[in-house]
Amino acid sequence: MTRQCVASLGTGFEIVVVDNGSDEPYSRELQAVCAEYRAKYVRSDENLGFSGGMNLGLLASTRSVVVFSNNDVTADPDTVAKLASLALRSGIGAVFPEILDRNGEVATAGGRFLTLSRSISHAVGLSAVKASRTSVTCNLDEAEWYAGPFVVMRRLLALSIGGVPSQSFMYAEDYRLCWQLKKLGLELVVPEGLQIVHVDDATSSKVWSTDRIAEMQTTELLRASVDFQRGLVRKRLLTVSYVFGTWIRHKARRSSRTEAVLTGAMKVLRPASAQSKRT
Repeated sequence: MTRQCVASLGTGFEIVVVDNGSDEPYSRELQAVCAEYRAKYVRSDENLGFSGGMNLGLLASTRSVVVFSNNDVTADPDTVAKLASLALRSGIGAVFPEILDRNGEVATAGGRFLTLSRSISHAVGLSAVKASRTSVTCNLDEAEWYAGPFVVMRRLLALSIGGVPSQSFMYAEDYRLCWQLKKLGLELVVPEGLQIVHVDDATSSKVWSTDRIAEMQTTELLRASVDFQRGLVRKRLLTVSYVFGTWIRHKARRSSRTEAVLTGAMKVLRPASAQSKRT
């Protein structure tokens, strides 16, 4: 996958391949890929997590625009150049391409931030209406954040905010990044017609089941949402409301997926309180 990703980009870009603590023979094979396509090879002796690996690559980059890309992505060079051009415009924080899955179906994802009011709406069932402003799910043109297997930013902007948020080992870093850029008054752009192909969870699915991935994603998204709240009471109320709404949905429609989501949400209850006290 890494070879396909690098090969798709051509030779017109500075490509940095981060070896995030892999064992042999993978490390040797990655070095061979970099030599073949004249990419920079950067290695960490330990797995720094998704954000840690991305930030290691950011420090090794030198161009005015940086692309934080998963390795299970293929992208046309002309598309990348157009995305980079948009990222340089004033007032734009990050540019996200339209995502196609391996079958060519549109899979661009995003949603609204989970606020206290939306968490309470989730608890009482109002968020079940997708069109409602109280729902975290919405049409893409109403989204406040976007999933980021391929995020295009000005390099100096990325450095100024400390790179990709690294509070979690993986998942929700794009959620946190979008929140941070929005708070700076910067725009998030998804230009129509500029597409890449992403094989979703191609790497993590080798290690975890889809239910386990859903559990981890829920935990990290809820933790990020709690971090954005001020005060112990607001943090606790958001967490309890979301967990209660998730529990109700699991009771109404039991499945391994709803159980996984509930398990992920439950993990935030105690840490949310403890973290708030430390803060």
